[in-house]
Amino acid sequence: GVRFETSPDLAAYLAAVEQGNFDRLWQNQTVIEGKEQTDEYVMLRMRLFEGIDLADFSHRYGTSFEEVYGEVGHLVKGGFLVIAEGRLAFTERGMRVSNAILSDWLDFGN
Repeated sequence: GVRFETSPDLAAYLAAVEQGNFDRLWQNQTVIEGKEQTDEYVMLRMRLFEGIDLADFSHRYGTSFEEVYGEVGHLVKGGFLVIAEGRLAFTERGMRVSNAILSDWLDFGN
């Protein structure tokens, strides 16, 4: 539920790690909640080969993936997504156009 940045200064980053001062590593912390938190979860999970565990999504957010992001059958039929063993993930073909699909689903204030 928190978005943060790490220092772009590699020397400062490594010094903080060596000193065990992990608070210095995380800058500009922003609490995210609601739809923004859901979008962040989807964006980060869909970048992984495993994709989204649909039961976990429902448990976390109290609703189904399709209730929030719409029906995905056309993307499954088109070979861009696969639903298997309770998980939603991009196929290899889908990974090639994942940014376009994600931009249709997600709203980060644009």
